[in-house]
Amino acid sequence: MSTSLAVWTGALLTLAVLSFLYDDNPAWRITEHLYVGLAAGYGLGYTWQNYLRPVLLNQVGAPGGWIWIFPLVLGALLYTRYIRGWEWLARFPMGIWIGYGAGYILAYLPRVVVGQVTGSMVALNSLSNVALLVCLLGGFATFVFTLPDRPGLIRTAGRIGRYAILIALGVAFGGTVLYRFTLLYGQVHFLVHDWLGLGH
Repeated sequence: MSTSLAVWTGALLTLAVLSFLYDDNPAWRITEHLYVGLAAGYGLGYTWQNYLRPVLLNQVGAPGGWIWIFPLVLGALLYTRYIRGWEWLARFPMGIWIGYGAGYILAYLPRVVVGQVTGSMVALNSLSNVALLVCLLGGFATFVFTLPDRPGLIRTAGRIGRYAILIALGVAFGGTVLYRFTLLYGQVHFLVHDWLGLGH
């Protein structure tokens, strides 16, 4: 069994997290609050060290660096939503943020969509390309709701597309579950080998 304080801390916190599988308990709640607090503190320190501090020390004082004052003021205005009577000031940076995001999406989304459209135009010289075209057209037919009485071909294509969508979602979910099991295996390996010293 390990004698390292860091290993013992990690093992006990891991067991506290896994205890939630049985029931909600104080050990789980303490670990949850500790994790959230550490994550918030790390995020604050990382933001200060890598973004705010370089801007304040290196760029604001440089020639032409006064322009950086505007984003700093807008960022500070976001926190006025926590001050009673000054909440309305937070709407200005939020509006600029949403407007910038909408403009960015409208400017760059067509490039992504066109890339997806051109990527689906494949030569029908292999079984995988034929399957891609069938699933693509079936996926489109699945969402045809404007026809009052869908013809048999569209109904059949829609059924194929529904199965293709379900298979794609199942594959994505399976990949997520497999990734979670990989994380669980890593923690179990840590508990068995590093903490208990078994299996060496």
